[in-house]
Amino acid sequence: MQKDPFTTGAEFHAGMVYYIDRNKIHKNIQTSDIFSKRRIVVFGGPAPFSKLDTEQALLFEKASKEILALGIDAIAAIYVQDAFVNEKFRQEISGQAGSDNLEYYADGDAFFSRGLELTHDFTFQGLGVRTGRWAAVVNNCIAEWAAFDEYQIIDQTHPNKVLEWLKKKK
Repeated sequence: MQKDPFTTGAEFHAGMVYYIDRNKIHKNIQTSDIFSKRRIVVFGGPAPFSKLDTEQALLFEKASKEILALGIDAIAAIYVQDAFVNEKFRQEISGQAGSDNLEYYADGDAFFSRGLELTHDFTFQGLGVRTGRWAAVVNNCIAEWAAFDEYQIIDQTHPNKVLEWLKKKK
C-alpha cells in the first residue's frame, strides 16, 4: 500500500504545469497561479485514457455542477503526462459527459507531483513515473481535505467523497 503523500495543510504551489488553451496554443502556468485566491477541487491518477482514469474524470465532470455550487471556483485534473495527451483526454471526457467544466493540466516533468510526494513508479507497467490516485480540496494554495487510493481503485477519491466533505463544511 502506498503511503499517503501529503496531508491537510500541504501547500500547493510547487512548479509549473502545462495545458493547451482554447486556441490550441501550448501554454505553461505556475501552480501558484492556479491555486492562489481560489478554492479548487483537484484530482489525479496515473494514466489518462485508462479505464479508471476515464471513469474518475467522467465522474468528476458529471458531478461538476453540484461541486461548483458548493463554493468551489474550479475543478482541475493534473496528470503526469504531456499537454497534448491531456487535451485529447479533456475532449474525450467532455464529449462523453456532454459538459466541459474541468480544467486539465499536464505535469510533464512530474515536478509538481514530486513536490507533493505524489509520484508512483509504474515502470513495471511500461508507464514510467506517474502519480498515484488522489483528490484534494485546495483553498488559496493550502489543502483543506485530501484523499488517496491505490491506483487500481476509486473509493476515497470518488467525487461523492468530495461532495460529502464539502456538504459537511457548508
